[in-house]
Amino acid sequence: MRRVFRLFTLTLVLGAALLQAWQAYQTTAAAWSPDRVDKNFVAEWEQRLARVQADIPADVTFIGYVADWDIPDSPWNPIDQTTEYVLTQYTFTPRVVRRGFVSQWVIGNFTNPGYRAWLDAHLPAYSLEDYGFGIVLIRIAEAQP
Repeated sequence: MRRVFRLFTLTLVLGAALLQAWQAYQTTAAAWSPDRVDKNFVAEWEQRLARVQADIPADVTFIGYVADWDIPDSPWNPIDQTTEYVLTQYTFTPRVVRRGFVSQWVIGNFTNPGYRAWLDAHLPAYSLEDYGFGIVLIRIAEAQP
């Protein structure tokens, strides 16, 4: 009886593992595209941010970065957000890109259409340039004496 139970358990675990592997294969196969094999995503990101980089004065060495992950209760994809943040840091090297409103110049990366209300609630005065694909450049107004 014990041997039958072990065999049944082993068969059940093996079946579940095979089912999981099959589902993972189907998901990957559905998302795969031969057009994506030769793409250089780092170069594409650099190209996407080239105008942003050109619009920030050359003497600015410290740049802020905010994204959907900063907006409370906003859905965001941890893989996309983290990857795009790291790619932005790479693209702007040797400048330093740090999360938050840590500079007068801040790069925004948003998919949440409500990001303007969030900015209005957190910044007293700012200007914004929209570059498409959810990328914006925020210039926080300097405090007037």
